[in-house]
Amino acid sequence: MITTCWPAVIASCAAWSIFTSGLMMSVNVKAVERRTTLEGGSMVVNGVASSQQALEAAYAAILDRPFSSQPGDIRVDPKNGDFEVTFLFLVGADSPLAHILKIRASASGKVSILSEEGPLDIPRGAPPGEGWHTYISARRAYHLALEAIKGFENYDKSGRLTIELARGVYRVTFPLPRRSDAGPLSADYAIQIQLDAVSGKVLKKLVAS
Repeated sequence: MITTCWPAVIASCAAWSIFTSGLMMSVNVKAVERRTTLEGGSMVVNGVASSQQALEAAYAAILDRPFSSQPGDIRVDPKNGDFEVTFLFLVGADSPLAHILKIRASASGKVSILSEEGPLDIPRGAPPGEGWHTYISARRAYHLALEAIKGFENYDKSGRLTIELARGVYRVTFPLPRRSDAGPLSADYAIQIQLDAVSGKVLKKLVAS
């Protein structure tokens, strides 16, 4: 399968207004000293400077979707100073299918949906695992991984972030810090947390050496 920087402790709850097809729907989402407005059909936040902030801003834009708490994958890619967040949600009654959204979170704070497809066949080789209906969400896995690395700061907070689900295990991968002297044998990531997809229990911590 495919893959907030928000503080680990949520300070307050704010009301976000989502407009879809001319209808307004109010939902409560966690926020930290942030306010949002809607401008021209796109959500606007007070700036996005990290992968974590991009993930949370993008997630807030789709909270009204019925599958938003489903398990799946999240990937956050830096794009020319902005961020592109890809969500893959597992949907379906029996065999899992994929619902995929791509969302741009700009450094200026504008959040807009680029594309949405689904349900589709899962675009990867590794199956999510048996009992996938009981799995925690990728966003929940990410927050548990953040708790597991509390105090670890040696990673690029504005780099590529991935939360991937395969065979009942979430792998949350934090990117290497930016360096000019990284050689060809450099590790692929700064730290990776592997969690049980049902309980959220940390199974492994892999740190680059």
